[in-house]
Amino acid sequence: MTTPTLLDWRDRRHWSQTARPCRYCRRPTHLLDEHGQPAEKVCAEQALTNP
Repeated sequence: MTTPTLLDWRDRRHWSQTARPCRYCRRPTHLLDEHGQPAEKVCAEQALTNP
């Protein structure tokens, strides 16, 4: 079993004033991944665990 990858989302560059569709699930989110793309926390962490 793979251990879930947890990212540090505390840095303010992971936040956007504008909600945009998550790149994985398409639900609106204010969170941004490490590439500046909109991504829900759970979706981004699952994508790292299950490439």
